[in-house]
Amino acid sequence: MDELLCSYADCLALSMSEVLPIDDAIHKLNIPEGTTFLKKFHQRPLTPPQRQYLHSKVDEMLAARVIAPIDLSQMKAIALIVLGQKAH
Repeated sequence: MDELLCSYADCLALSMSEVLPIDDAIHKLNIPEGTTFLKKFHQRPLTPPQRQYLHSKVDEMLAARVIAPIDLSQMKAIALIVLGQKAH
């Protein structure tokens, strides 16, 4: 298994900062015209440690250019955030 992983090391990233963005790449979803999504939701409140973790991950994704901020007028849909604890 180690040999297989090593042979694909150039395809794997250890952190988001190692993911290189592709200039002019656009992710498009095939959503039929006129489809509407919910724009209001009831997010379960996050505890202070959860909020700190989430905000740090969002900041990390913004810095790595994995996500980009948008104006609220551009928002088409929202989704709830569910944090799950890894079983070690």
